[in-house]
Amino acid sequence: MNIRSLKQYIHSLGLKADNIAPSQGVSDKTLVDSQQMLGFELPTQYCTFLKEYNGIHLFPNHFSFRNTDNHIGKENISYFISIEEVLESWKHIKTCLFTKHLLPIAFTLGGGKYIGIGIVEENKGCIYLVESDFSYTMIAHSFLEFVSKIIYEET
Repeated sequence: MNIRSLKQYIHSLGLKADNIAPSQGVSDKTLVDSQQMLGFELPTQYCTFLKEYNGIHLFPNHFSFRNTDNHIGKENISYFISIEEVLESWKHIKTCLFTKHLLPIAFTLGGGKYIGIGIVEENKGCIYLVESDFSYTMIAHSFLEFVSKIIYEET
């Protein structure tokens, strides 16, 4: 999926994006340099997202998912973090035994939870909700599937 298609897809879902980083998106060079610093390649769909949106709020910001008990859980995204914040967060997360295969890409509102994307072969590109105790639940098989779950709900 290219950047134009991603923007159209996000718009077709009724979502609005508000950039919070200094730039509109990351350059190819910044993306390559960042992946070298991380030591692995980022999933393609997430790279496309970063090229257009480098740290954004999406509105609305609610999503639902089935948790490990098969109950429906609901969360709110605070914001998707910039590549600079991804690199900084990774410095702290990569040593955690339980979540070293999940790269933080967004934070939820309150509660110390974050959204992680799978970075190893068996879960690459899958999206997870990581709890404050580092337990996690897969909530989507791809970045675009996750974005499609973000819906407007009256609270």
